[in-house]
Formats: sequence, C-alpha cells, structure tokens
Amino acid sequence: MLHRRPLLPANRLTVAALACAAVFAFAPVNASATPVLWNLNATITNGTASGTAVGSFVYDADTNLYSSVAITTTLPAASFSTNEIFAAFYPVSNMSLQLIDNFVPGANVGKPTIAMFYTAALTDLGGSVGLDSGASFAGLCAVANCNAISFSSSGVAVGGFVSGELTTTPVESTVPEPATLVLCSAGLIGAGVRRWRQRRA
Repeated sequence: MLHRRPLLPANRLTVAALACAAVFAFAPVNASATPVLWNLNATITNGTASGTAVGSFVYDADTNLYSSVAITTTLPAASFSTNEIFAAFYPVSNMSLQLIDNFVPGANVGKPTIAMFYTAALTDLGGSVGLDSGASFAGLCAVANCNAISFSSSGVAVGGFVSGELTTTPVESTVPEPATLVLCSAGLIGAGVRRWRQRRA
C-alpha cells in the first residue's frame, strides 16, 4: 500500500499561494460585458417652442443590439419602442439611433421620428454620454421613406434639435474583494518567510 507523506506546512502555504496567484492572473480586471440600461433626458428646441425626450433603452456594445426601447417625446408627441428602430439612413450603432413612430416601410409621411447622435461611443461600462445638439433631431417624416424631416406644420412647431444626455451606472468590477486580497497576500508572505527560514536552517 502506498503512503503519501502529508504536505509540510511550508508546502501547504506554497500551494495556497500559487492558487491565489492563479486566481489573480486569470481573473478579469473588469466585469464581463453585459448590456447596459441607458436613461435619456433631453430637450427638443425650435425657436421659442420646446419639448422633451425622455425614456430609456438597453444597448449591448458587444453585439451592437438595442432592446427595451421606451422613449417618449412631446415635440412631436410620440412614443417609441424597439420595433420602431429605423436604420435606412443612419447606422444603428454605438454612435447613433433613429426611431420612427409606427414605422411602416415606404409609408411614413407625417409620422414622428427622433434621431440621436452621441458625442462618444456607448460602451458596456456605462457612464454619461451627451447628445450632439447640432445633429440630433426630432420631427415629422416629410416623405414616405423619411429622408426629409419637418420641424413645423402649418406654422406650428412639430420638432427641433435635441440636446441632453444619456446616463447609466457603470458595471461593477470583478476585481477580488479586499478580504480575499488580504488572505492571499498573507499566504504569499507566509510561504516566502518559511522558505527563507528553511534555507537558512
């Protein structure tokens, strides 16, 4: 029968230290990427007329997919959802998004639309991103394919340029907890001290 000699204390500490080192070596610095909920808070302006654009959406930077879109505007009055994403003229990306209320291919005259262009790319780390107020807009589709937009109808403002920001909470890091760091550090130090003593003995 084979008898395995128990690990000496120094060896046990060495194994523990190596295990801790492996955890730190392969643990990601940031949390694994997950879709992020972005909250919109913006103003729509057209001369003296003004309105708001508020709501939220989920964006996954890894797959470039938008979901759970729920945005409401008051100039024009409309509500937008995920199935109303429009990508014929502006790319659906981490830098822009256009929506058309009750979108129907080739039949969108007079329908509300909003197009948002961001000042920085959306990422899965979250944070705060502004809207490009010189490019972002809301209004009514002037033609069937919505490549022309009306900001007024019969002298009444129905849209304008959009300014504001998107905000969210950054994804938490998966860096090991402080207590884990202390324990593993103690293991490493203990292993080093014991090895040093054994060599001097």
